[in-house]
Amino acid sequence: MCLDERDRAEIQKLYQYLKSNPFRYVVWGAVPLNVHCILSFTSSCITTIIAILQINDWVA
Repeated sequence: MCLDERDRAEIQKLYQYLKSNPFRYVVWGAVPLNVHCILSFTSSCITTIIAILQINDWVA
């Protein structure tokens, strides 16, 4: 097996492991936290910051 084939096999094993055992985080023991949650929050923050900056430029 060459290096690329070994790397590919290891990546496939990692993918299968992560697929069968997804990351599970819980905030304060009640709110499940996943990647979608984090990306949604980040997107909302960035959108709000852009809107505030545009309003400040428009008012000033």
